Amino acid sequence: MYNPEVYFPLSLSNQKARKLYAIAKRRGCTMVDLIKDIVEDYVNDVQLIGVNLQIPILNKNQVTPRRIIGERISMFRQVNGFTQMELGKAVGLDRRTISGIELGSRRLDVVEAIAIAQVLGVELKEILEVC
Repeated sequence: MYNPEVYFPLSLSNQKARKLYAIAKRRGCTMVDLIKDIVEDYVNDVQLIGVNLQIPILNKNQVTPRRIIGERISMFRQVNGFTQMELGKAVGLDRRTISGIELGSRRLDVVEAIAIAQVLGVELKEILEVC
């Protein structure tokens, strides 16, 4: 079982994100599926030892599809060693636009999503998969 230090991708260090990405590639699954498996294993282990898990109530504005997609783009960008400016230049957008996409405050169109996926070397479904 993996170390139960599972956080949302934005809070992962580059080294941890790279390790998770490599494991997911070896298993032939997406990062989302891998993290879901890790969390499920952790929850099952915690339940076995009798710890009560309190699930926080999230404000509906905290978790949106745009925010999830943006965080996934940010994580893949960091794993690949790109700054927002470098990614923006590679796909024809400025740094503020990339920042807005990553924060979920700017809508991502299909053409931009395809370009970002190609530059980051991931499949489009890995960026757009929301649940």
